[in-house]
Amino acid sequence: MLGEVVTLRHCAPLENLDRNEIDEPMHRLLGIADELEAELTGRDDF
Repeated sequence: MLGEVVTLRHCAPLENLDRNEIDEPMHRLLGIADELEAELTGRDDF
């Protein structure tokens, strides 16, 4: 957390990456971000 900004990151090797190796973690990460936003601000602005 940097001031009022929280960043989340997912890293994966690109060499032989399948689509599901991008989609599933991205959906999980977005869900976590929405939960954090709601918990910290009580809103869903993005």
